[in-house]
Amino acid sequence: AVVGVAGGAAGLAVDAFGKIDRPRFRDLMADTFGVDDSLLMDRVFRCFDLDADNYISYDEFMKGMSVFLRGRTDERIKFCFRVYDLNGDKYISKEEMYTMLKNSLVKGAEEDEDGVKDLVDLVLKKLDDDRDGRVSDTDWSKAIGEEPLLMEAFGQCLPRAATIERFLNPSHQSF
Repeated sequence: AVVGVAGGAAGLAVDAFGKIDRPRFRDLMADTFGVDDSLLMDRVFRCFDLDADNYISYDEFMKGMSVFLRGRTDERIKFCFRVYDLNGDKYISKEEMYTMLKNSLVKGAEEDEDGVKDLVDLVLKKLDDDRDGRVSDTDWSKAIGEEPLLMEAFGQCLPRAATIERFLNPSHQSF
């Protein structure tokens, strides 16, 4: 079966129960929205999968896409925080930052790991407003309010504006 998305802007194959599994969702993220970091694709999937059943229902998909494509700034800030909070404890720890930055930046040498650790320390200083060694949603919202470019500091988890435009207005370009 195929569910039309955004007024027919794209079709997304679903299973017999009208749900999207992780591989289909990953294909959509990579092929349509340019999100290609494996770790972040899985985290975006978990943020869409509100009932944690490892499938995204039509309602979950539409709610997630609403924020993903047209969300208000505060919704997108919360979404990115949830994506980056890898263990779901409502904080972004140094270890989580290291995992994400290492995954997106380092592809080899051990010396580069020291550079990632230094970058984590710098980013933590910028984001951790209350200086408790971790980033809460309050710290995150305040930092992003002051410096919006930090919203995707740990990797791309939102589509670019041009990609959103193409998705919502398919007459401009087909997928």
